[in-house]
Amino acid sequence: TVLERAKMDQILKEQAFQQTGCTQLECAVEAGKLLNIDTVVMGSLGKIGKKFILSVRLVSIEKAEVIMADSVSVRDEEGLITAGARIAAVIAEKIK
Repeated sequence: TVLERAKMDQILKEQAFQQTGCTQLECAVEAGKLLNIDTVVMGSLGKIGKKFILSVRLVSIEKAEVIMADSVSVRDEEGLITAGARIAAVIAEKIK
């Protein structure tokens, strides 16, 4: 089951959980417990010079540990699409 971002925001707002700046593992685990979820995907997208950096972590809420982490550097927006699809496939395989 996938929890949509809008629903997640609604639940966290009702619980008075401030999600702004939630990038640390402990914060993700706390939010995951409030949302009653098993696993959360955290990610970031940045740009250094002309390269885009896509970083993703799959976090187990119960164990409070990173199940999988991946970071990809690409030269353009088209590369982001390919990299995102590849990382999504890896995540899908891990959560089976």
